[in-house]
Amino acid sequence: MSQISDILSMAQSQIGYKEDPKTGYNKYNKEYYGYDCDYAWCVVFVWWVFKHCGLPNLFYGGKKTASCGTLFNYYKACGQIVTNKIPQPGDLVEFTFGGVQHCHIGICESFDGTNVTTIDGNTSDESSSNGGEVLRRTRPKSCIYGVIRPAYATEIRPQTTTADPDKVWRFLMEKINNAFGVAGLMGNMQAESAFYPNNLQNGYNKKWGIDDITYTDQIDAGTRNFIDGAGYGLCQWTYKTRKQGLLDLAKKQNSSVGNIDTNLDYCWYELSVGYKSVLKTLQNATSVKEASDIVLTKYEKPQDQSEENKAKRAKNGEAIYEKYAGGEVWYTVKKGDTLSKIGKMFGVPWQNIAKLNGIEAPYTIYPGQKLRIK
Repeated sequence: MSQISDILSMAQSQIGYKEDPKTGYNKYNKEYYGYDCDYAWCVVFVWWVFKHCGLPNLFYGGKKTASCGTLFNYYKACGQIVTNKIPQPGDLVEFTFGGVQHCHIGICESFDGTNVTTIDGNTSDESSSNGGEVLRRTRPKSCIYGVIRPAYATEIRPQTTTADPDKVWRFLMEKINNAFGVAGLMGNMQAESAFYPNNLQNGYNKKWGIDDITYTDQIDAGTRNFIDGAGYGLCQWTYKTRKQGLLDLAKKQNSSVGNIDTNLDYCWYELSVGYKSVLKTLQNATSVKEASDIVLTKYEKPQDQSEENKAKRAKNGEAIYEKYAGGEVWYTVKKGDTLSKIGKMFGVPWQNIAKLNGIEAPYTIYPGQKLRIK
């Protein structure tokens, strides 16, 4: 487990703990001060969590403080305050209530852009602070005074050494939202890499006497040049600027170049930024063949663009379409969609979609609505 996972697991294990309602005594203060007392303990709870995870040095430099203000100023001096106040899991979130600064602190569990969910000591359902319990609390972003990011050890997301077409399908369907388009793209991926994100172009394995895992490890470690003319990854990126883009993204994500999530993110980035015409075709394709051909000729661009190779890749895509979309198919409506447009997208009469979903004249649909296609 990562250090952040350890911190969150320890904090989560304490949810539901209550101090003595009559005296205010609790185990966190007793361990901190060495005796029973009824002092405020939201910061002490955080100290206790880091201590019991074996990470005391990540809290206030291994020292003690029970003050939100003191703790914040320490991390500010260390340059560990998140200036945009957007917390990540494991961050320490200080709150302001009624205009008062440094009122309370919690350990961030999640943030959805609007609300932050933290695990707090000395809170309650009725009170934001000094409530005497350990709870999971969700508050609006406007309550955040500041965000502290402890110096957790950085962990690199490892390369993916197995093929996972199911994950590829789910990711691309979420982005492209057209089964024909996704199947056409995946048929090309299958031909290029067999869905192995750490795949080094086969001819170079033999030429250089190196396996995919070792090659990827050397690229991640920076001991080998990645701009070397060999195809690599789910899409067998070859051209130097495209491989550099994948490498740059991996570094930004603190990930391996052979990580499947990084490969998928990079594929989507390319389609949505540099290959918009290809993406538009994938989103509106009415057949696997149409999608497959545009990927082969405009995105993958292998040397062999013969009709024979087009047919081979389209056949791959058609098999993928049958596997994932041949049964029950659902679609999430987007802005600008109509039943006619959706029907064309899936090769299904729009009247069938309307009937299947109980939609009657004037056949109104709305963004976010989930429709069964067949």
